[in-house]
Amino acid sequence: CYVLDIIYTKLHMEATEPMVAALIKKYNIRLCHVESNNGGKGFAREVKKLIKGSSCSVRWFHQSDNKQVRIFSQRSNVMNNILFPANWELTYPQAYNSYKTYKIEGKNDFDDFQDALTGCIEKLTTGKLDMYGQIGPITGGR
Repeated sequence: CYVLDIIYTKLHMEATEPMVAALIKKYNIRLCHVESNNGGKGFAREVKKLIKGSSCSVRWFHQSDNKQVRIFSQRSNVMNNILFPANWELTYPQAYNSYKTYKIEGKNDFDDFQDALTGCIEKLTTGKLDMYGQIGPITGGR
């Protein structure tokens, strides 16, 4: 999985929906998966409206598996199969810090980034990619 860009923010969905839509257009993403839990379906519908006319298909899915177990069981796949942009620690310092300081055991303030990366690996390993090998933004949480 190649990470092209990262939106790492505490902003509400009303602010992040246009940000995600802009990145879908910028990178000509063909397929976008959105976790439908906790308002994600509404997020996906709004992003779909914002990218009307593009070639991207927005799909939502329900995630009922335990987040910590998923992150723990896929951690080596995430480390070995996700490639970040050069100098991403400088471009996205908050996301980088979250990634590097995540604790498998114990309390983490945020785990949405790790959850999204795990989701990328899960989509990759289950073959749920489009013909271009793109999965687009996988969003979750907050």
